[in-house]
Amino acid sequence: ITISSAYTTIRAQQINKCFPHSKKFFLLATVCLFPFSIAFAQEEKEESGKDKTLSWFATGSAIADFKAQNSDLSLKMDGTHNEIAFWQDRGFDGGLFDGLHLLSLEFQGEGRDTSGNYHIVEYRNLSLTYSLGYDWAMGIAHLQSYAAIGLGMDYHSATHTSAAGKITPYEEKSEWGYQTYYGLNLILEITGKLWIGYSLNYFMDSLKIQYHDIQATITPEKSQTLMLVWNWERLHIETIDPNETFFGI
Repeated sequence: ITISSAYTTIRAQQINKCFPHSKKFFLLATVCLFPFSIAFAQEEKEESGKDKTLSWFATGSAIADFKAQNSDLSLKMDGTHNEIAFWQDRGFDGGLFDGLHLLSLEFQGEGRDTSGNYHIVEYRNLSLTYSLGYDWAMGIAHLQSYAAIGLGMDYHSATHTSAAGKITPYEEKSEWGYQTYYGLNLILEITGKLWIGYSLNYFMDSLKIQYHDIQATITPEKSQTLMLVWNWERLHIETIDPNETFFGI
């Protein structure tokens, strides 16, 4: 009971110290970048003569892999994927598109090694990413393949408990890092303005960390998210049904 209470206390202290900073940054970046990104997308649309910009919020589950190079420790880390797409502009010829996104990944894993030591590892990434892809329009459905690269911050912390019960927390460390990934989006036009979607995402980068006597690599693997999509496309006045609502339902 004592060890369990200590785990809870240490993890709560780490969350209180570290998580607010990333959440504040996430909110601040959203507030600051959203008006400029929409204005930029609007300018691009006017220049291209097309108006096919989307924005969305996506959230879902993610998994990562933790492997130690100098011990038998290996953990599966469960986590979350949250994303704001400021814009996805299909203003190029054909179905080509590009986009600007704010990506947030959070993972946690815990387990014992064969020596009886207990490990708790936490990893987060917050990145501003740019994507390129292709949109296949099939009636009300859009199948999109894409690749993205981003620059942001990696955060990681750990708690080590020896087989004898000695608990050693390690402060969170942060460093600049890249995040590259690719995937598929399936988006459905359920109304004129408000769409929904589902996304599969596969990550390609890893992070090397060190704590106690452990040297390890954390590798985000994949995620799946549900998307709430907003269509910024302006309808021609003659196509607007006065009986429809603003949302086009």
